[in-house]
Amino acid sequence: MEILQPKNAQELAKLIKWLDSDPSQIDFSENKGISSIDKGNLTITLKTGTTWRELISYLKAINYEPCIYPKKESITLEEWLQTDGINLAGFKFGLTGRSLYDVEMVTYQGEITNLGFKTTLYDALGYELKRIFLGSQFILGISTECTMQIRKVPETKLALKLTLTPTFNIKELLEKFNRKSLRPTLIFFTQTDQVLILYILLDGAIKIVAAESSVISSVLSGYAGFAYDEVTENELLGNLYEPDGAALTYYLIAPEKLGELIQAFQLISKAYIINQNTIMVGLDLNKLNIPESAINSKILELRGKKVYIHPLNTEELMMFGEKSTPELIQKIRKSFDPTNFYERLTREIKKEHEKLEPSAKDWVQGVKSED
Repeated sequence: MEILQPKNAQELAKLIKWLDSDPSQIDFSENKGISSIDKGNLTITLKTGTTWRELISYLKAINYEPCIYPKKESITLEEWLQTDGINLAGFKFGLTGRSLYDVEMVTYQGEITNLGFKTTLYDALGYELKRIFLGSQFILGISTECTMQIRKVPETKLALKLTLTPTFNIKELLEKFNRKSLRPTLIFFTQTDQVLILYILLDGAIKIVAAESSVISSVLSGYAGFAYDEVTENELLGNLYEPDGAALTYYLIAPEKLGELIQAFQLISKAYIINQNTIMVGLDLNKLNIPESAINSKILELRGKKVYIHPLNTEELMMFGEKSTPELIQKIRKSFDPTNFYERLTREIKKEHEKLEPSAKDWVQGVKSED
């Protein structure tokens, strides 16, 4: 099979029409590079074939950095948008919709469309369409360009490493952070045997970071048996990103369910705190001698009422009915229309899955809510 490499959105749109909505012959990885940077409005527009590593390196050279952190540096922005589009710095900057201003995409009908507005952060239609595209697993189309928020590199950064027991109450800790108006840029876990390693990155003006460090120290002083160390930012980031070649499967759960998940599976590889209500947990299924169906069942049980999962995500569709997934995907590919997408999508989901799991019902009602 011949692999076709279009050079821009216009060529991609023509190929999509010619291939009758089948993207399997298309390689759009050469669509990379910076289109523009607006230092006044703190935005950057770039082609989605650009890797996160390339973007971070480019911005670092001019003393800027993104407000979004992916779980893997080596992937392209297109892969990140399609597979989850989650901002690991959501605790400070909010979920991705707040820092991702615009996505240009080509639908499987060969139409070029924009899912947001480069100057309007909270426009309702653009905001919702950006959200629906994130994590859609190449079901809705192929992104070609995006515009996101950036910032000047802060005056100072403080990276902390804490050793905790797996029974540590994460929900209580986050509630204390919230009461103190504390917003770490990054907060995530790794697990070694029976020990949780919690990493926290604070940044900003020197006085702010010093005050936040003092607050963290006072918050944690009430917990017995924790070790508190300062580490370099490089060490923290080295543990943040998923290593190249790793094959983790990610699930979203409520923070208060983390202890139950650790008890159920014994070992987690990564756990990123996205916001007050959501933790993204990475499991290495090869190391867990548990059938994937049993894992999916347990995750649904642990999800929590406040966590909305994208039902277009292939993994989620498999949970709700494996045999109907390909048909549903094909229907959506051939009929996606940004102007009435929610109504059409809801009808298709109800047709294909008459007996939806509670989390999918929650999503249909909650997807329009602001993140």
